[in-house]
Amino acid sequence: MEFAGWQSMVDQCEAILVRRTGTSSTDWAQRLRDEGLTEQQRARDWLTAQGVGGRGQDAVIWAAFGLPEFFTATGGELVEAQYGERRELRPVAAAVFAAVAGWPGLELQARKTYVALRTPRRMFAQVVPATKTRVDLRLRLAVPASDRVEVLAPNRDQPLDRRVRLATVEDVDAEVVALLRQAFEASS
Repeated sequence: MEFAGWQSMVDQCEAILVRRTGTSSTDWAQRLRDEGLTEQQRARDWLTAQGVGGRGQDAVIWAAFGLPEFFTATGGELVEAQYGERRELRPVAAAVFAAVAGWPGLELQARKTYVALRTPRRMFAQVVPATKTRVDLRLRLAVPASDRVEVLAPNRDQPLDRRVRLATVEDVDAEVVALLRQAFEASS
């Protein structure tokens, strides 16, 4: 299974910026320098005042101030680090990844603490090594709570508000795969 690293997200942020503003992050970064903005928060405030926010703003900040060091890790390295002290959970996560392998347009994007499952449109699930004994599968899915699905408190920064707790490979059963498929299709 291949995991995209941070570069995939950096490229998506750049595309969002150019689509919304018609200007590249390099050009915006030069404008920050021309304005004498050398602190990230002041630069963010100025960009917000210019109508540049969200992921597009992140692209400008990275162009102006550099990428965080952990952005240079490969997707595989990020996943290895997530399961470093939780090796027994790696097969659980692998079962989720195997269940979605081959779905059209699916991308697995490794982050520092989770793997995002994305369609070209948006993230529809996360695989999170939540504890030493459990992987959480978070979903963007409007289904009611059940014995397997928890509804999490609303959070505008986290649209994946359904959770399925997975402790064993056997927990990644037909019901979980059906939930993943439903979330995938709703986000395609």
